[in-house]
Amino acid sequence: TGDLVKFSEALKAGKLVSLETLEKMTTPIKNAYGLGFIVHHNFENNYYGHNGGNDGFHANWKYYPELDLTTVILCNNFTAPFGKILGTMAKIIFDQPFEIPVAHEAIELNLEILKKYLGRYKVNDEMYIDIVLEDSQLAFQGKGQDAYKVLPFAENSFFLKASDVTLVFQIDENGHARALEWDQGSGKEVFEKIQ
Repeated sequence: TGDLVKFSEALKAGKLVSLETLEKMTTPIKNAYGLGFIVHHNFENNYYGHNGGNDGFHANWKYYPELDLTTVILCNNFTAPFGKILGTMAKIIFDQPFEIPVAHEAIELNLEILKKYLGRYKVNDEMYIDIVLEDSQLAFQGKGQDAYKVLPFAENSFFLKASDVTLVFQIDENGHARALEWDQGSGKEVFEKIQ
């Protein structure tokens, strides 16, 4: 963690790249991505940073320039609810209510229940998420991306085993999915079903 704090200090001081280049790197170009960094916010507090992981570990580094605050989380347990840990840490830092994260337990759902969630959900004007079936299992697929299977933990709620993304389908009065509530641990977003 100390090395990533030193990285933040050197970056903001212009020791690694010029401050002009840093400005370009931290300006969103497409969605929440700058040149090499994710550019986003937690509870109205802007940050840039990056995350990563592989078999056996997760890592997350964020720098909040207006607060001159660096956060680093490293985890050597790949099945830990890492996204929820990140979200909980942000809630603690920004004095928001929080709950201690827990791991989800998968349940079985029949194919007819899964089929009512299939369709396309709008993220923004340029991005959507398709909910599809793969080998009788629900999966989500972003525009131009691979599909990722999710496991149910309630009739309308699913989780991605390796990253702690949760999907909760909002159901209309006729029993059809009308929206998808997406949570990566740092806040929920709702995506309306468009087809």
